[in-house]
Amino acid sequence: MMRTYVRIWNGRVVELFETDLDITKLFHPDLVWKDVTEMEPLPLEGWLVVGDTFAPDPELPISD
Repeated sequence: MMRTYVRIWNGRVVELFETDLDITKLFHPDLVWKDVTEMEPLPLEGWLVVGDTFAPDPELPISD
């Protein structure tokens, strides 16, 4: 089953990645990945992360 992950760095989502492989085997263990497959809405690059909560950065412009 394809899963969607976000990479988190400095309290922000910096990358989205989809795979059906084990994410822990694909990247260096220092990289922080979070499974967001079931999240609605799906977090986007630039979103803020606090614990398990994702939110758009109010400073970033909203694009269509």
